Amino acid sequence: MARHRFIPLVLIVALGTLALVARLFQVQIHEGEVWAGQAASLVRAGSVRPYQRGTIVDARGRAIAHDEASYRVEFRYRDFRRGHPLGLVTHARSALLGTPVTLSEGLMHLSEWADELVDLTPSDFDAFARGEVLVLPSVELPGCAKSECEREDRYARRNDARFYATQLFALDSEAAGKLNKSLTEHADTPLIELAAAALGGVDPVELRKRMHARLVACTEDLDRLAAQFDADERSQSAAAAPGQVLPIDALVARLEEWRQRVENDSASEMFNDAAGFAVGRVEPSTLARAIDFRWLAALLRWDGERTSQWLLRAREQWLSSLEKGQVEHLITELELAPPDAPKPPGARSAVDKNPRCTKGETTQNTGAFR
Repeated sequence: MARHRFIPLVLIVALGTLALVARLFQVQIHEGEVWAGQAASLVRAGSVRPYQRGTIVDARGRAIAHDEASYRVEFRYRDFRRGHPLGLVTHARSALLGTPVTLSEGLMHLSEWADELVDLTPSDFDAFARGEVLVLPSVELPGCAKSECEREDRYARRNDARFYATQLFALDSEAAGKLNKSLTEHADTPLIELAAAALGGVDPVELRKRMHARLVACTEDLDRLAAQFDADERSQSAAAAPGQVLPIDALVARLEEWRQRVENDSASEMFNDAAGFAVGRVEPSTLARAIDFRWLAALLRWDGERTSQWLLRAREQWLSSLEKGQVEHLITELELAPPDAPKPPGARSAVDKNPRCTKGETTQNTGAFR
């Protein structure tokens, strides 16, 4: 009796299954092309194309608006430092010396310093990390006692210099893995020979030629970019003095300014994390007497002069931001105060210097000083 009660349920499930199979057959076989077209219509693809509006003229045919080609250069110093030969050579040199080396110096000695780096052996780098003397064709780096190695951050400097040196070969991931493995297996072999072996037995002389060709190509790229910047600036400023500084020298000087700005921001952030307050809050002379900044200088490859420059710059920025905040606060008080209220000391000077007032964005109270 119980079996007969399940027979209708089984029949319903079977009929539903048959209907589903029939519908799937219809969709997949008979209507396959239709649904494939519907699916293809849901795919979105596109590309960015320069928008050209064309010239707009008035009723007399005179142009009142026209298209103008423009460009924007985005500079990422971290990528430049880790990928461009000028950044690699300059920072490797700075890591070995433990003192700041400018990009202008790196550009002047680019090929010479690159050759010195790739001719070093892994054991040379390791000896340098242990505090031993490192002799290069252009300079002799003095040794230091084991107790001073940690303070001078020699192990980190070794790692940085070796990394920058290996990046000069522009190896792919597979060859770079082989090179890193060979650094410990063949410690007395120059880096350029290890890199040549990692590339499958390339002649080291040929690899050196490739490296020099890359140095030349990257320098030419900088030269073209500098010439473009120089031409744009001259077209925008009729008062530009021609021929005083080579375009590439001006560009490298600008890159150096950006580099110092990045390093200053990094130093300020590290100091703030360590001390709990902004470095600009205290006079540089007071900080120099009370705090030993050699740990920070070792991390950033600075000397005493570069550290002093950072302290002075941080103090200037702090005072500037403080003055700006006080002026804004004073202007707000003047705007909110009754017209007959007495003006606080220094209000006139603040009003004269503030852009909100010089641009005409003043209320009746602030305008009374003008």
